[in-house]
Amino acid sequence: MRLDGNPTLRKVARNSEQYKAINATATVGGTAWKAALMCVVVIISSIVTAYLLRDALVSGNEQVLMWMIIGIAVSFIPMLIISFIIMFKPKTASVLGIIYCILDGVLVGFVSGLADLYYPGVALLALLGTCVVFLVSLAVFRLLGNRVSNGFIRFVMIASISMLILFAASFLLRMIFPAIGAMYQSMPWLQILVSAICILWATFMLLIDLNNVYRMAESGMDKSYEWLTAFSLTTTLVWLYLEILELLLKLLAIFGNRSN
Repeated sequence: MRLDGNPTLRKVARNSEQYKAINATATVGGTAWKAALMCVVVIISSIVTAYLLRDALVSGNEQVLMWMIIGIAVSFIPMLIISFIIMFKPKTASVLGIIYCILDGVLVGFVSGLADLYYPGVALLALLGTCVVFLVSLAVFRLLGNRVSNGFIRFVMIASISMLILFAASFLLRMIFPAIGAMYQSMPWLQILVSAICILWATFMLLIDLNNVYRMAESGMDKSYEWLTAFSLTTTLVWLYLEILELLLKLLAIFGNRSN
């Protein structure tokens, strides 16, 4: 039956579509598209920043370089504020999450640009490594039946808190006792072990992010929460990328010095 000839049926159809739009629930596919969008924003922002950094260094434009360093140092403040706002008001992730990704991309681009100047191609290698870890994590998650146990989640959360406390204590000790920092710098293999643990930690958090995406879809949460899970997944991937980049730089520094 055609609806265009019956005003009552047209009204019912419109109301039904409005109801579905208002009461739409989150899906895995919707989160995937939003996470992809956020990752693209990070990548574009990082590429632009890396290009400006390289141009400033090559041309010797110290003023541009100085403003870039100041901007990156100051950007940590709005990033921290945005993180807390999204934490307490998840529905703001659709707008604030994109802003965060732009700022995050600036940081990633600056770090990657500097790393690539010393070791050309290392940033691309770190990106490929991040993609591999993500695909492996996704495959493991699928083998687990798209679910991780509550025990695993508790273990990761406890380990995360413990590692944060450990890293904070280590930072304070190195600030108070410079000899400890010098000792740590003289043990490259210990640095590599720490980086490897951080990569494993980020991978575990990635599994939890994937689990949250599927549990959110199963529970029928509001579609706006797709932005929150996409934001969490994107920030974890950026963190994983930076950890892999740091590990590669340490390995290249060690083997590069040996070859010389």
